[in-house]
Amino acid sequence: MPGVIPNASHLQRLRPPDGIAFGHISHSARFIITSPRCLLADYYRPVRDASYQTSAISAEVASISATQPISETERREIREGLVATVVGLGVDDIASHRLFQLIEANPDALDSVIRLSLGEPARLDALRGTGLMEAGASAMLDGVASLAAEALNTPFAAVSLLDGDRQFLIGCNVAPPTSERWRPVGMSICMFTVASGIPFIVDDATMHPLLADHPAVISGEVGAYAGVPLFSDEDKAVGTLFSWDNRPRDWTSGQIIVLQDMADLASDKIFRRLI
Repeated sequence: MPGVIPNASHLQRLRPPDGIAFGHISHSARFIITSPRCLLADYYRPVRDASYQTSAISAEVASISATQPISETERREIREGLVATVVGLGVDDIASHRLFQLIEANPDALDSVIRLSLGEPARLDALRGTGLMEAGASAMLDGVASLAAEALNTPFAAVSLLDGDRQFLIGCNVAPPTSERWRPVGMSICMFTVASGIPFIVDDATMHPLLADHPAVISGEVGAYAGVPLFSDEDKAVGTLFSWDNRPRDWTSGQIIVLQDMADLASDKIFRRLI
């Protein structure tokens, strides 16, 4: 199942913009458009064509990086546009519009910046320090995901960890086969949550410009998504607690608050904090 950096070397935990409390995002503040023109078909194409093979995706990304360099100004604009688009309509529509201008000119620009964010050394060090990426499924985090799904009254919830190439579902309320807990990071919706460092709340994924062309949305696997980043003690986002439905749904402010509280619980368990 079912995500940039302030500069080229650091990922800091992003705070809500002035006047926005992520636990109280109103319906009108969600990024919903009436006639989506998704520009990310080429963004997701390598993942589909590679049949989920991480090595093929990495090779394609390396080729992209070598042939289509992105300036520091463009990186900053992409970062600002991603954060604005994740937060929602009405927060910074100019930045969101600029993001899609840049993607239209270079469909691989967003991928390049997200990969830099996910590959940031301090973030990966925090993830490796947990020892969980290779430890297999966690019954404890399966339990957290189950509690989240029950509290939100949603069919699915999971705890994800993301390194530079892969997403691992370390906790799920409905336990999938082991092979299905792993996906290339390019197939992850959680990458937008992790790379932006802020909650990503989507009522209708088919109408969201970042997700409308995502394979999981096109297939009907994901109709709505709500994810909250999980932070290390150094404020590095290493994964998410997220919930999803295969149909659109209106996430309430109360549900978002509950999801944030459950994400704090998941982070405490991942980083072995006293509760």
